[in-house]
Amino acid sequence: MQFDFHPRTPLRLIVVTVAAAALSGCIQGNGGTAGGTTGGGTGGTGGTTSASFAAHQSLFSQYTDTTNLSNAPTSDMPPSGNAQYTGSVAFDTMIKSSDSSVVAREVMGDVDMTVQFANSGQSPITGTVDNIRGKDATGADFTWSAQLSTANAAGSGTLTTTESTINAPVVGPVTTRTGAFMVNFTGDIDSTNAPQLGTTGTALVSIGGAMFGSGATHSAGPANLVIDDDQQPGISDFAGTGGTYVVEKR
Repeated sequence: MQFDFHPRTPLRLIVVTVAAAALSGCIQGNGGTAGGTTGGGTGGTGGTTSASFAAHQSLFSQYTDTTNLSNAPTSDMPPSGNAQYTGSVAFDTMIKSSDSSVVAREVMGDVDMTVQFANSGQSPITGTVDNIRGKDATGADFTWSAQLSTANAAGSGTLTTTESTINAPVVGPVTTRTGAFMVNFTGDIDSTNAPQLGTTGTALVSIGGAMFGSGATHSAGPANLVIDDDQQPGISDFAGTGGTYVVEKR
């Protein structure tokens, strides 16, 4: 696997990005073994953009319920074209890595992605995470004006579509296409666009997992957040805990 990074992306974040990609690879491997032809997802009904933390958690639970057939991994990925996916990414807490002190709770942002489809192999994903919000250490609400973007990372994320054909009894050859993705969003933070941290540096949010539902209606899975403080030597000076994401096709 090859990783390309925008010149503005700090070298210290590469280690975290590679680890996040490995996590997505594990998810892709697990999701690719199951069928997803039964039932469709409920994409478009959740309206996750600018969702509350509780609403995000509820939708995540809904979409990760393996007893619901509409959450089966996709086996009929679109062979071409593109689609917009919107949703949210959320973290239970954001901690300072040096002492594990909590600096914020219920941190979340709105996700907006454009996914390019391909018959097989890799295709690009572009998008942003913005409207980052939460509660600070005192419990007061905050909203950051910082925007994280794929343009500041490798330029785009990656959707990997795997096509395979089997000779099924009675019906003959059956072709399936499964899909999984990995996207990194990065951006600069400072005392103006992220005043609660009181520092300057770079934030990285990573999401990745399998596509679910007929026609790839939705996806839900783990998320990572790391913030590199320019004034500190560590790889991850602040980190998100309990991270999850949910996106739906529009």
